[in-house]
Amino acid sequence: MAFLLLIVIALITACLASSIAEDKGHSAAAWGLCGFLFGPLGLIAAAGLSDRKLRRYIRQIGEKQEAIKAEVLPKTLEETRKEKIIGTFVLLKTAEEDAVLEKILSFLGSDIADKVDRSKSYLNEPLFGGTEFVVNDSKGNCLAIAFRNEGLMNEYQWEVSLQ
Repeated sequence: MAFLLLIVIALITACLASSIAEDKGHSAAAWGLCGFLFGPLGLIAAAGLSDRKLRRYIRQIGEKQEAIKAEVLPKTLEETRKEKIIGTFVLLKTAEEDAVLEKILSFLGSDIADKVDRSKSYLNEPLFGGTEFVVNDSKGNCLAIAFRNEGLMNEYQWEVSLQ
């Protein structure tokens, strides 16, 4: 009976901590877990979080009234990657690595394409998902990368960017 009571209290504090954290602009899932594991202490901690939404609104009001300078946000990794794209192409999913490399080389200038070492260029599946084709020179330095995206039913779309 006591175990059931502890589970009920844990669920209630998890829901409350999650709701409070989300209202303040923090991760609802993380603070819900904190409320579940630590009970009322997790709930008190969530209540003590800073209010990110309120801070953002106050900053916007201050910027609009020119009381403070607008904050220049750094570019995300994805935005930086999109700026470097020099071309895209589509290949069948069954295409060999050599066909992918040939298409990538067609986007590179002759000065860069001449430096490419085919034996050191490879298809890579990074830790955080996706697939990329890395084009290296003879010293192993990265010259270009092509990122693979899902295309139509039996095709991949590739985005080529210089490094």
